[in-house]
Amino acid sequence: MTSGIAFSWIAFSIMVAAFAHYKRRSLIGWLAASLAFSPIFTCIILLCLGDNPDLKKCPKCAEYVHKEASLCRFCNFAFSDQTEKDNLPRRGKFRTLQQYEKWKEARVRHLSK
Repeated sequence: MTSGIAFSWIAFSIMVAAFAHYKRRSLIGWLAASLAFSPIFTCIILLCLGDNPDLKKCPKCAEYVHKEASLCRFCNFAFSDQTEKDNLPRRGKFRTLQQYEKWKEARVRHLSK
């Protein structure tokens, strides 16, 4: 009976660690926390935390690196300001608020003629 509980505890802890790795969190850290405390407890905390916001995706190799990085540690891709602008999510017609404001001013000028 005790060996079945221990096996289940370790198996669920490994699943929590794999889920943490999927969420771009530390696999070893979450495995240790899950083994030490409870797989259910650490899974709930992991669900509340969500993805790691301190990472960005390299456009060349698609690996995640720190936001502050200027060079990808996997493929040595050099990030630039233009690269950062290209990685902005596109929402509708305008990528930035400044583009929308310029369009709005031009439209007002055009309609007032």
